[in-house]
Amino acid sequence: MLWKATLLAFLSTQAVDGCQLTFESKEVGGEDSQTADASFSDIVAGSDVEDTSAPDISLPPDKVDTDGDGIPDIIDLDDDNDGIPDLADICPLVPDFGQWDKDDDGLGDACDDDDDGDGIPDESDLCPLKWDPPGVIPVDTDGDGMGDLCDPDDDNDGLLDLVDLCPMDFAPKHLDSDGDGIPDECDDDDDNDGWADVWDNCPMVSNPFQADSDGDWLGNACDDDDDNDGIPDVFDNCETVPNGGQCDFDKDGIGSECDDDIDGDGATGSDDNCPVFPNKYQLDSDNDGMGDGCDPDADNDGIPDLEDPCPVVAAPDCSSDPDKDLVDNAVDNCPSWPNPMQEDLDGDGIGDPCDPDIDGDGIDNEYDLCRFVPSDFDDLDGDTIGDDCDPDMDGDTFKNEWDNCPAAFNPNQFDIDGDGFGDACDPDADGDLVPNVFDNCPFDANPTQADQDKDGLGDPCDPKVSVFKKK
Repeated sequence: MLWKATLLAFLSTQAVDGCQLTFESKEVGGEDSQTADASFSDIVAGSDVEDTSAPDISLPPDKVDTDGDGIPDIIDLDDDNDGIPDLADICPLVPDFGQWDKDDDGLGDACDDDDDGDGIPDESDLCPLKWDPPGVIPVDTDGDGMGDLCDPDDDNDGLLDLVDLCPMDFAPKHLDSDGDGIPDECDDDDDNDGWADVWDNCPMVSNPFQADSDGDWLGNACDDDDDNDGIPDVFDNCETVPNGGQCDFDKDGIGSECDDDIDGDGATGSDDNCPVFPNKYQLDSDNDGMGDGCDPDADNDGIPDLEDPCPVVAAPDCSSDPDKDLVDNAVDNCPSWPNPMQEDLDGDGIGDPCDPDIDGDGIDNEYDLCRFVPSDFDDLDGDTIGDDCDPDMDGDTFKNEWDNCPAAFNPNQFDIDGDGFGDACDPDADGDLVPNVFDNCPFDANPTQADQDKDGLGDPCDPKVSVFKKK
């Protein structure tokens, strides 16, 4: 219809409010035409122009005004009022000032149901602006509603993936037990001993051979009681062999159950012809395989040693060797005391059995706190065993080799700064580089020696300052 075409052409190029419009109308199939005047207000109100020769034709919807600016969309050059003409606007009905089009499909993100063009509607897309490869199921590790593909912190531990050593595992502290650069939370082998944590009987302590003496699935390296005899390893004289009674026949600090030389005579295992009786030189006078130290008839003369005047000589007379040690008195360093191997610890020519000072330290045996070790009278714990031969010199029940203060009583093994030196003997107990004697808080790190109230007691350990800070 010519009149509609004329109207639309005019409206697209002219100001409209209050203008008088002229248009032509013809009857369908007719030749005659008629002109008529109508105001714009009549048109937008939907009024028909009085024309007896034209049919009753309704105008297009004229009441829709998307941006509410008083100009119907049909004649509004910028329907969404975003300052971008509809002809150039990739979202003509939705304000889209940036005109972003992520997937370059000609439809702006503001009005595109699938901004990234991956086939997943934005409302269900975990990454609406990040294209998801086909066939890949979107994942949201931390459940924050943002897919891993577009989430800068996949595990939501506060560390951005770019700097997170465990981007898929919550690990805010980044603890790294084995120092391999991989935090424990995502390290399959936390102690770096070659065994994966799921199979490792000591996942946090290196135990490469997986030793487990008591078979409790807790490796020796991290088991406080390796032999499961009820005695903690730090006190156990047989750490890996049950020895509940802590029997120690030769008193050498090694329990009898695990001591290769139970009687302490220097011969071990099957080489000892008297396993539980000291027979240091393995003497066997009658060569019967049983050492003299445990043979009831050492000379095999049919007379029991307890009744035999010469227990190791098969003869009725042994006057040249009154001590019966098979060493003639002429050369015996202890003529009146049996000393078959002529032992002489201090090399003074007097055999140990008859030497009043066996270790030659100038202290008679009866007063010597360490008879077989040259020493002085030092006895830190006062147990009558000299420090030089005492397995627990400070008497705190921790053996010297386990004690973080071997020469200082420290039964709780406290070590505030974790430097391996117990607080009782650590010159800088709190590790703040200020020696205890000068530290205003010896057991609380205070490197700057802050003392707010100048009372000589550092702030970290001053209850007055601490209470004030808490308030």
